[in-house]
Amino acid sequence: MKIKGKKSKATPQSGGTPSQSGQFPKWAVALAVVAIGATATYALFAYVIFAKIPNELVGKWRVVSGQLQGATFEFHRDGTMIGTMTVNGKDNMLEGTAQSDGKTLHTTTTNPLTRKAETGTQTIITLTETEFVTEDAKGTRITMRRQIND
Repeated sequence: MKIKGKKSKATPQSGGTPSQSGQFPKWAVALAVVAIGATATYALFAYVIFAKIPNELVGKWRVVSGQLQGATFEFHRDGTMIGTMTVNGKDNMLEGTAQSDGKTLHTTTTNPLTRKAETGTQTIITLTETEFVTEDAKGTRITMRRQIND
């Protein structure tokens, strides 16, 4: 008497796991290449091409000498700027934009009292990881130090 058995057929591996040779499916490699390319493109545009201010300026700074002593300014990579200062015992927030053109810093803010846009141009005297010094057309200098924890 003959017993009929089922013959097993070899089936290809599914596309979701690495094959026995350790290679990933082509779709996974393609997806990884696209993801790496997209990340590199984003970094190039965000940090180099569309950066409105130098990387060293990004962050929070406190004025340590000059007419705005005690004020803080926070500069963002996209050029937005937020200033906080106390005037006559009252905290005031100043919002605006900043753009650098080499050693020149152009700022535009809205005066909290008049609600009118005011522009300013300062020469960057020093810009390091910890110190930022500017001078306006009248020769007034403002020295700022980077705020690490705040």
